[in-house]
Amino acid sequence: MAARTCGPADLTETSPVHAVLTISPDAGAAEFFGRERMYGYPDDTQRFAFFSTAALEFMAQARKRPDIVHCHDWQTGLVPLLLREQYRAVLPDQRLCCTIHNFRFGLGRSLKEHQAKFRGVLNGIDYHAWDPETDPYIPAHYSVSAVERKQRDKRALRRRFWLRESPGPVVAYVGRLDEQKGMHLVHHALFYTLQRGGQFVLMGDAHYHDGITDHFRHLKDYLNANADCHLEIGYQEELAHLIYAGADLLVVPSMFEPCGLAPLIGMRYGTVPVVRATGGMTDTVFDRDYSRHPLAERNGYVFHHTDNQAIESALSRALRLWSAQPGEFRGLAATCMRADYSWSRP
Repeated sequence: MAARTCGPADLTETSPVHAVLTISPDAGAAEFFGRERMYGYPDDTQRFAFFSTAALEFMAQARKRPDIVHCHDWQTGLVPLLLREQYRAVLPDQRLCCTIHNFRFGLGRSLKEHQAKFRGVLNGIDYHAWDPETDPYIPAHYSVSAVERKQRDKRALRRRFWLRESPGPVVAYVGRLDEQKGMHLVHHALFYTLQRGGQFVLMGDAHYHDGITDHFRHLKDYLNANADCHLEIGYQEELAHLIYAGADLLVVPSMFEPCGLAPLIGMRYGTVPVVRATGGMTDTVFDRDYSRHPLAERNGYVFHHTDNQAIESALSRALRLWSAQPGEFRGLAATCMRADYSWSRP
């Protein structure tokens, strides 16, 4: 269904949606959505403004009056404003529920006005899709009672990425190549790990050609001959599973993070997380040395600041435990695996 034209007659000049809803009624769904992926395009604002307006126009024309309209994330973030400013007459007193995954992509003024209504929901992962006992993408299956079998996946990871057999640990990063993820700290963690005798594996998902992506592409070329390091630009599901299963430590130094799925997946595979204390990671990763949680719940390493020394402080403690007290490290990995971050809790 084509959305009707919105312009100055419909919205005031000060409206937060006035600037984006310059959509032609002739714009078609095929033009906006018949693409390779769902989002990540320069015209995303127009595409999802079209989608949001079309959904409300359908409700208005078909006389649909749901008890609650559930708007999920930024793609439908304009719906509440459209309801108030354009569809109030035909859809009066419509109740709304908004699920926002990442406040970075919200409308600041609208968010501030309703901040007293926010409630947090802890994220979870699919424990069937991410299960080291049954995972079809890893060569060796293991459980919390047989965590030593994880070493076979570590050897497979090294073979897959042409790393040498080494007595040191494997540190990994899996995630987007985005400033949100603290890529300057990932960069530092890579070289710090190599300096400490470890190996580093990175899988960086990149949708854009920007400075961060270009930096890690150049870094990949620079380190191409290094037998203790591998950088994979682009996401592959099979390789992600192998990295989670084969690595000893996972670095997640995000600047901000709604929850942080990577540490939850890592813990599922007994890969100890090293995270920055932000967002949901403060509710899921508890520092082995300094947390106020009981010892049985401490499951990783945490740092707070955004400089190189901060991530070093946590990563150095993790590497020291791995090398000096391997039995204690295996116990920490087992604690990670015993934690329940499935969807049964949220």
